[in-house]
Amino acid sequence: MDLLFELGFEEMPPSHLKALKQQVMERLEPTFKDYGLSFETVKTFLTPRRFALLLGGLPEKQAVVEKMIKGPPKSACYMPDGSIKPALEKFMQSNGVSSDNIRIIEENGKSYVYAFKTEGGKDACEVLPALLEDLFTDLWFPKSMRWGQGYVFGRPVRWIVALVDDQVLHIELFGVKSNRVSRGLRVFGSDVEIDIPGHYEQLEKEKGLIIADENKRRDLIRNQAEKLAAELNGKPHLPEELLEELTFINEYPTGFVGHFEDRFLQLPKKVLETVMIHHQRYVAVENEQGQLLPYFIGFRNGPSENIQQVIVGNERVIRARFYDALFFVEEDLKTPFADRVQGLERISFLGNYGTLLDKVNRVKRLLALFNKENDLLLQSLAELYNADLTTLMVQELPELHGYMGTFYAKRSGVEEPLANLIEEVVTEPRVENSAIIKVLDALDTIFAGFDMGFVPSGSSDPMGLKGLAFDVLDLICKFFPERSVKDLVLGAASILGKENLVAAVEEFFLDRLDSWIECKEIRVKNAIMDRALDKPIGMFPIMVEVLGQFWTGTMVQNIALAHRRIRNIIRNQEAHASFDPAIGSENDLRLHESFLNNGIRIDSLNVVTKDGLMKVLEYLTALSDDVHEYFDKELVMAEDVKVRQNRVALLMAVDNLFSRFAYFGDLVL
Repeated sequence: MDLLFELGFEEMPPSHLKALKQQVMERLEPTFKDYGLSFETVKTFLTPRRFALLLGGLPEKQAVVEKMIKGPPKSACYMPDGSIKPALEKFMQSNGVSSDNIRIIEENGKSYVYAFKTEGGKDACEVLPALLEDLFTDLWFPKSMRWGQGYVFGRPVRWIVALVDDQVLHIELFGVKSNRVSRGLRVFGSDVEIDIPGHYEQLEKEKGLIIADENKRRDLIRNQAEKLAAELNGKPHLPEELLEELTFINEYPTGFVGHFEDRFLQLPKKVLETVMIHHQRYVAVENEQGQLLPYFIGFRNGPSENIQQVIVGNERVIRARFYDALFFVEEDLKTPFADRVQGLERISFLGNYGTLLDKVNRVKRLLALFNKENDLLLQSLAELYNADLTTLMVQELPELHGYMGTFYAKRSGVEEPLANLIEEVVTEPRVENSAIIKVLDALDTIFAGFDMGFVPSGSSDPMGLKGLAFDVLDLICKFFPERSVKDLVLGAASILGKENLVAAVEEFFLDRLDSWIECKEIRVKNAIMDRALDKPIGMFPIMVEVLGQFWTGTMVQNIALAHRRIRNIIRNQEAHASFDPAIGSENDLRLHESFLNNGIRIDSLNVVTKDGLMKVLEYLTALSDDVHEYFDKELVMAEDVKVRQNRVALLMAVDNLFSRFAYFGDLVL
C-alpha cells in the first residue's frame, strides 16, 4: 500500500518549515514501529504552505507480536487448593488476559506467573489515523500559533489530504477533516484532486502550479539565476542563505531581471548587497572581477504572466531604497567620524543604565584588565567602535554596524589599521586588539545586565547575555588561552566597582562553561569541570582531547586512583597552616619533596598545549606513584593532632596541584 499525507497551512517561515520536517523525520520510523507498521520508501514535499509525506510499501495489517509478561511469584497467586488469589486477578486485569493465557515458569529455583498475549494484527487503515495524530502533534516551532479551540501549530492548518492507495483515509487533526483535495498556488493555481498517492507531485504541478519538491525548486532557482546573469555577461551573487530562503518562500519560482542606475554603484558594495539580498531577497549580479553590475534578479511566486508589471514595481522599490542609502551616506560624511563619539551620549544603554558614551568610558577603564590602559590605539578603538550607531545609515540598516564604522573612519582620515579594527570588533575579531575590545564590551554588558536584573534563566535571556558569554570564552581561548574565568570576572568587577555581582556572574559563567565544553564522555567532563573557574580557558578543549583519548589507560587510571584516595581523606578536614617539614616524618618529607619537584616541573610547562598537558600527566604519574607509596607506609590520621594536621596540609597541597587540571578521581573505572 501507498500512503499520502499532506498537511496544508498558512504561509510558514523557512525556520519553521525546517523544524517541522526535521522533527517529523526523526519521529517517523519510531512511531511506525510503535504502532506495529513499517514502510519501504519515503519521500517528503515541503513548501511554504504544505508538508507532505509519500510512503510506499506499507503492509495491509499490523505485525502480530507475541508478548510474555512476567508477574508475581506463584506463591502469591494461588491458594494451596489451587484457587486464584487477588494478586493474580489484578495482574490478569491490568494486562487484559484470562486464566487461559497464564503460564508458570521456573527461574533460578523459583516459580513465577507469566501472561502470554498477542498484540497487533489490526488493519493498517484502522491504525494510521492515531499514528498520524501522534506524529504531528506536540511539535516544537520557533514561535507557535494558537487558533480555534486551542489548536497549536507553527501556523493554522487549513486542509489535509490523506490517501491510502485510491481511498481517502478519514482523519481529523487541528479541527480539519481529511479528503483528497489539495490547494494550488494562490491566485494562479486551482484546487487539485488527488486520485492516488503516486500522482501527487505531477498533479500539483500541472493543476495547482506547485513545485512540491524543495530540491527541484532549489535547483530551478539556481539555474534561472545563472542563466539570467549570463545573459547580462555576469554571474549571480547567490549566498546559500538566500538560496534557502528563496526556496522556502516560493512554491512556483519564476526569475526576472531588474535594472537600476549606474550612479548607485558608488555606494559601498555591502550597502548595495544588504539592501538587495537581506531586505529585498534579490540576487545581485557581478562581473568576473566581483564588481556589482546595475542589475538584480528577483523571483516571483507564480508564472511569467504580466511579469513586466512585476519588474517595474520591483525596480521602483529598489530605486527608492538606493536613493535613501545615497542620501544617508552623503549626510553622514558631513560629520568627521571622530566627532561622532560625543553623539553616543544621546543613545541610552539598557534603558536607564546610562548612555553608550558611558559604556565607552567603562570599556576604556576595563583595558586595565589586559594591562592596556595606556595603549593609545586601543583607547581610540574603544571610542570609535560604536560611533557609527549615530549615523543615519546604521540607524536604517543596523546590520551594517561595524562595516559602516570602518567605511566612514577611512573616509574621515582615520589611519587604516585602526579603521579596519572597528568592523572586526563588531563582527569577528581576527587579531588581539579587536578581540580585547569585544571581550571588554561583552563583560561590561554582562555586568550591566546582572546589575539591572536581566539575569538569564532557562530559555529567558532578554539581553542575549548567554551568547556574549560564549563570545568571551571563544575569544579568550583563541587569543589569551592562559586567562581564567575567575581572573576576568574578579578583575572586571573590581574595575567597575561591582564586587557584589561576582558570585552571580561566576555562577553564570560556570553554566556557560559546562555548555561550551564539547565532551561526549560525561566522566571526563565532570573531572575537567572541577574548580573550572580557576583553570586557564584555553586548557579545556585540550584536556578534553587528551583525557578523552587516554582516560581509560594505565597512566591516567593511576593518577585517578591517587587523587581519589587523597580526596577521600581530606574531604571533611579543615585547612590549617601549610606543611611544616620540621615535624614531618621521613615518608612525609619524601612525598613533600616529590610534590615540590614535580610542581616545579609542571610550572615550567605551557599547559595550554597538547604537548604541555602530556608532560603534566607524566609528572603527575610520578607524583601519584609516591602518593600510593606514602599511603602504604604512613597513617595520615595519626593520634598526635599536630602530626595529623601537618599531613592533611601536605595532602591538600598535593590535591591542589592535581586539581589545577581536573579532579582525576572522577575517572576511576
